[in-house]
Amino acid sequence: MKQQAAITTNTTIPFFGINKRVKQLQEKLMMGIPTHTRLVGVVGMKGSGKTNLVEMFFEEGKCYFLRHLFFKDKIGKDMESDKKRDLLVQQFQKSLLKISKTEEKMNSKLLLVLDDFSDKEDIICLFGDRGWITPGSKIVIVASDKSLVEGLVDDTYVVPGLNEKEGLACLSHHAFGDATRCDSEEGNLRTLSRRF
Repeated sequence: MKQQAAITTNTTIPFFGINKRVKQLQEKLMMGIPTHTRLVGVVGMKGSGKTNLVEMFFEEGKCYFLRHLFFKDKIGKDMESDKKRDLLVQQFQKSLLKISKTEEKMNSKLLLVLDDFSDKEDIICLFGDRGWITPGSKIVIVASDKSLVEGLVDDTYVVPGLNEKEGLACLSHHAFGDATRCDSEEGNLRTLSRRF
């Protein structure tokens, strides 16, 4: 049985199972219903692939939107909260204006990803009264703590761990440099791993 090659993101390390996870996120956002506005939180422990997942989702989905923005919280975590929040809002508004140059774009739906947020007040501050969110927009908020998005989103997607097949492909990739080797004739890694 030949395994499908792993998808790679902007890093050189493959992310196993990403196609399935992107599809699940698209379903949570109701991407098939273009007039439905959805806000979804993507949560999971550090290193679970949240950012790689939303980067892949964003790259696949942005062609369906006139306005699209991947906004990452790059402001120092040690800065005083009020100053940080003011700077964050300024950067966010500047980025939104940059992608909304014409009136047509200003009134069009938006694909927005907010990545690496660690303070709920920062997120609340960016959204304000939500009057600027046009119908049909899809918004993803990435956080490592579920409590940061509770009450702010329509649904939450918890990034799952790798299943057995994905885990063995990942192990095989890192151990042997070949994700397909776990099912090869030379030694079935799946069978061997079950014996332990």
